[in-house]
Amino acid sequence: ALPIYHLKEDARASKEFDAFVTAHAKDPFNEWAWAYLGDSQRHLQKYNDAIRSLNKSLDLFPKGRMADEARFGLAESNLALKKTDEALKIYRQLANNETSGRAASAQLQIGNILFGKGAYRDAATEYLLIEKKFSKSGYAAVASLNAGFSYYQLGDYGKALAQFDKAEAEPSQAITSA
Repeated sequence: ALPIYHLKEDARASKEFDAFVTAHAKDPFNEWAWAYLGDSQRHLQKYNDAIRSLNKSLDLFPKGRMADEARFGLAESNLALKKTDEALKIYRQLANNETSGRAASAQLQIGNILFGKGAYRDAATEYLLIEKKFSKSGYAAVASLNAGFSYYQLGDYGKALAQFDKAEAEPSQAITSA
């Protein structure tokens, strides 16, 4: 099922992962199967099913190797269902665990949600945390750019320009910040 998942054949992958967890309830590979099942369901926009599968993954393997991926998918599924407060809670848990491979992307999502709500000052604060906590991540330049947009919305053009300049220094963001 995993190769099918990586080929982005989510409908087929979802069926195969579901069949696997049903037929092999005690198999140690369920640590991956439940998480990938939930992620496949999320890609298919079956968010309630994804939430059930990802919660099952976390119930069975709360500290497993796929736990942070399951949490991130759970947050994304809640966000898609407009359960913003629940999504924010999960993103904050991930962002506060700086050893998580999903911490920086969760931090970015926090800023994005707040920006979408029009809470531009709070969004800028969250974006700037990426520079402080995750400066080596690929999200640092995007965070600078988004902080610039937040400051721009607040009418603080000096701070906006400073953030745009930071983003422009990163080649991957130069075109969007110029």
